[in-house]
Amino acid sequence: MSPTTGSTTLARWRQRMLDLGLNPDLDGIDIPIIRHTDSLEEYKRWWGFPPRSDSKVNKVDPAKIAKIPEALVRRYVQEHITNARVFTNPKSVRALEKRVGRFFVHVQAVPGDRICTADDPIIVNATNSITNYETITMANGGYIEISVPCVFEAQAIKKVQGGTSPGRAYDVFVVGNAGKDATDGVSPVQPPQAPNGRNAKCDCCGGAVSQKATDGTNGATGTNGRDATTDATDGTPGPTVHFFIHDSFSGSGGLTFLNQGGNGGSGGRGGHGAKGGQGGNGGDGITCGGIFSTGGTGGRGGAGGVGGNGSNGKNGGRGGTLSITVPQPAARNMIVTNGRAPGGLAGAKGTFGAGGEGGKGGGHGGKNGGRGADGASDGKSGEPGSPGEQGSSFVNDIPVVS
Repeated sequence: MSPTTGSTTLARWRQRMLDLGLNPDLDGIDIPIIRHTDSLEEYKRWWGFPPRSDSKVNKVDPAKIAKIPEALVRRYVQEHITNARVFTNPKSVRALEKRVGRFFVHVQAVPGDRICTADDPIIVNATNSITNYETITMANGGYIEISVPCVFEAQAIKKVQGGTSPGRAYDVFVVGNAGKDATDGVSPVQPPQAPNGRNAKCDCCGGAVSQKATDGTNGATGTNGRDATTDATDGTPGPTVHFFIHDSFSGSGGLTFLNQGGNGGSGGRGGHGAKGGQGGNGGDGITCGGIFSTGGTGGRGGAGGVGGNGSNGKNGGRGGTLSITVPQPAARNMIVTNGRAPGGLAGAKGTFGAGGEGGKGGGHGGKNGGRGADGASDGKSGEPGSPGEQGSSFVNDIPVVS
């Protein structure tokens, strides 16, 4: 049921929408709405970070701002809006505004009660996001997943009993993106059977053999399995997220968080060596009058191919920075795990190909060909990736140790 217009949380929610330059009656649609400005100070007001007593001054001059790398520009902007290190020189602010051009943010907002379930979770994946939820009710395995730098704001969160989401051991996931898995090596197919031998023939009168049966051709060697050559990629670092519950939290079991980088991509499997080709069948023998001509011997099967090498798994990403701010009575109910993202699995070795079957002996006494040799060896397995390092988490500015 939607709250009344006199609700304290709704009044705060509406004011936050106005602070963001949005229409409270039209823009609360739970879809990221893009906002942009050319003013650094307006951009800072949108994020709404509280002042910090330990804030430092960024004294970089305008001339240097014009030349620094893009990554450093983004860092300076983030430090300024979070009040970690702020610009006080108006000329430096104007230089930063000129360098950036436009400052963007995505706002995802909902008035009333947002029911969060396993089938309808809250996913925040639009870069530079601010959420503005009035009340979130987590039920039936509902979860929140944040994979981008974000200020996540809710006036109140309620957690109720219900089903669990398969594989979702936490309520809130602050995680990097998983690396891409490598592509497997190609496993070639068995060569076609080798040509058969010629059949024996009688002469025109049928009393003598004009053409003896010939042996089948030996089978072709199976092609080697290909190495897995397309690399996996590392998991990305976890994002920097500021998670605010402004009014209250309720629910048994607390609100559980995972702060972790993305899983490393797994290596590719080496291709399997192809089975050797089957030997050709021996030509059929014949009896011409009283003369007996034996059938040809089947060709020997081809050797199998060598297995390809598996590629290496890549490393898990480093955990991000998670800062949780809640009313003090709720702080003990915030349960945070600083996880280590698993490295990618090693790519398995490709196995050798079996030797091909010998060709069948030709009719009328021909012998079967021998089986080909198995491939010389399997390929080599890749190495697994390393787990990512833990990130940093804080609840009401107190570090979380886990």
